[in-house]
Amino acid sequence: YQLDVVFDDCIVCDLCAKVCPVDCIEIESIKGTGPIGLTSDGTAKRLHAAKFDIDMAKCMYCGLCTVVCPTECITMTDTYDRSVTNVADLIYKFSEMTPEEAEQKRKELAEQQAEKQATKDAAALKAFQERNKA
Repeated sequence: YQLDVVFDDCIVCDLCAKVCPVDCIEIESIKGTGPIGLTSDGTAKRLHAAKFDIDMAKCMYCGLCTVVCPTECITMTDTYDRSVTNVADLIYKFSEMTPEEAEQKRKELAEQQAEKQATKDAAALKAFQERNKA
């Protein structure tokens, strides 16, 4: 059978990729700068999927990825014959994020982290100055 992903329910937890014995699942996540949304079961989404690819040419159809998925978004379908003439066509790309969108999300995250660090540094400097006055 073939793997399928209901991408709206994916929280990009990466458990499926970690459990895969043949590394046929490749995921790249980007931390969100704010709320991203909810899955159909109400689980909060906190990560963007810059990449979520499954290489069915490598898949050994063990089903381990479907077992560990906390939102049950990855499943085995009853389709067993997807013949292709080009093996690259067996790489299923589930993420809808373009490289440009992924780069924008990375920039937004970097800016947010820089602002947080600047706030921490300013607070630490102020506390240091307060201690040295006394």
